Amino acid sequence: MFGHPGESFCEVVYFAHGASGSGKSENDALPIETNAAVLELPANIVMKHAYVIIDTAVAGSTTVDVGDASDPDGYVATANLTLGTEGLYNYAGAEVGAYLNNGTDGNAGYLVSAATDLAVAVTDASTAGAFRLVLEGLNLGR
Repeated sequence: MFGHPGESFCEVVYFAHGASGSGKSENDALPIETNAAVLELPANIVMKHAYVIIDTAVAGSTTVDVGDASDPDGYVATANLTLGTEGLYNYAGAEVGAYLNNGTDGNAGYLVSAATDLAVAVTDASTAGAFRLVLEGLNLGR
């Protein structure tokens, strides 16, 4: 995961209503649930993008935030998602989370200096839907 030092990475975590898997593939999706640590971000990576692709409209759940212990919606904030509409959200511009927003065009990298858990917090139980969380960046190594 997260490539070798000096390499770019693209990690995808899959979520689906009624699933019970690991999140590593569409057929092994994680359940859409409240406050789940989905993976550990290693130290010394630069996160360039954290975005959500709604594959099947999410119903029942009212919010989805992606962040860490310091900022629960630092990567993806619910305000930037339309859960009931399929599409790509939080990719660029002013809609990105605080960690990736430079205050003008939203295009900033974020240095993860110490290993930390990436968490997805969902309000209310889902009754339908599927989405992907995509993380892109650079492994600086050390």
